[in-house]
Amino acid sequence: MKQSSVAHFVTQFGSNRRGSVAIIFAISVFAVLGIVGLAVDYVRLVSTRQELQSLADGALVAAAMSAKTGTDIQDAATAHFNTNWASKTRQSTASITVADMGNNELSGVASTLLPMTFMRVMGFKTVAVGVKASIVYGQGSAELALVLDTTGSMSGGPLQDLQSASTTLLDTIYAAPGADQKVKVSVVPFAQYVNVGQSNRHASWMSVPNDTSTTANVCYANAPLISQTNCSTQTATGYNDGVPFTYQYQQCTNTYGTPVTTCGPQTVTSTWNGCAGSRTYPLDDSAAVTSGQPVPGVMDVWCGAEVLRLTNDRSAVDNAIAGLSAGGETFIPAGLLWGWRTLSPEAPYADATSSTAARKVMVLMTDGANTRSPNYPDHEGYDATQANTLMAETCTAIKAAKITVYTVAFNVTDQAAKDRLTACASSAAQFFDAPSASDLKTAFGKIGQAMAAIYLKS
Repeated sequence: MKQSSVAHFVTQFGSNRRGSVAIIFAISVFAVLGIVGLAVDYVRLVSTRQELQSLADGALVAAAMSAKTGTDIQDAATAHFNTNWASKTRQSTASITVADMGNNELSGVASTLLPMTFMRVMGFKTVAVGVKASIVYGQGSAELALVLDTTGSMSGGPLQDLQSASTTLLDTIYAAPGADQKVKVSVVPFAQYVNVGQSNRHASWMSVPNDTSTTANVCYANAPLISQTNCSTQTATGYNDGVPFTYQYQQCTNTYGTPVTTCGPQTVTSTWNGCAGSRTYPLDDSAAVTSGQPVPGVMDVWCGAEVLRLTNDRSAVDNAIAGLSAGGETFIPAGLLWGWRTLSPEAPYADATSSTAARKVMVLMTDGANTRSPNYPDHEGYDATQANTLMAETCTAIKAAKITVYTVAFNVTDQAAKDRLTACASSAAQFFDAPSASDLKTAFGKIGQAMAAIYLKS
């Protein structure tokens, strides 16, 4: 080949972009796929480690609980760990080793060899994942307020789901050694109002008017319906605690006759059903109640099941959960405030200890946003901004009182409502988003485990 021909060939090869582009593209695709593959394996590693940590914590709680039955702590921890790991989809086996450190302290190490997918091409067929956990049990005490949304939107299945989830939480807490002596629980159902109980009508911290009944002769004119024509079925939208629903009604052209005047005795009653209103701001943001600044009772409104004060009687707590009923609109600050009051050593209840050794915890569960606001003393307003501001201030005050706050959003689709609940919790990790009944049960179960760890710690 002549020198000029060689030069021409080289020049042509260098200027031919089609092959080089294909090679560069192939290398780029391989690199991108490799990065994506590494990311996938990394996500699996992180989620597996989180899962291991959660199961290790739970296994140690189970081991601590076994102490009262004489079951070997390793057997109890292994049984709990294996049962929960077996229900997962991980393609690997895992194990936990527990050691009794003395002085009611347990430590554990959980580990697994996680098979890799894309990292295999780099020579990593498996990656070891391990976590450590520890717990000190048998010391300390705890006080828990369950502040539970029982508004109209919780009717039927949702309320049953809440009752089931609450039982899961209580089972976890009361299964621990000495829990019946060291843990007290209050139950605070809330909707538009909180029911503090008719037995507290004459308490120094309540101000309730007397029930009244008056009868007078009243005359009214009533035009009788003669006929209906042009009737048709109409569809309209209504709202139950802010949740829209459709309903049908009949619309007709009505013909009425000559009005007829009727007179007779009519009785008007005014009754207190145990519903607590709000003191004027900023008193509605304070747990303490004195006889000089009592809480007003609101007449002629409904307010669901009565508050259960702090108690270590498990059967009383179970009965309170079973007795929940749904109805009314949402005013979250009322639930927060009375939940706080059950955890306060001051009036109105003064059931809680003032000792800093006792852990105080509140669980706020709701299925929606505020739909009502205070008019003082009632909660018949519709200013959501006012209610949300009061909610935020009350959450801040509760946390400042050294109360750990967990919040649970049950089937909440409004992101702003979730954000408010996240801000109300003591930390983002103590907010739970539960879009379904199973998620709600899982959230309450995790809170129960955390509660057990809290009161089992020194």
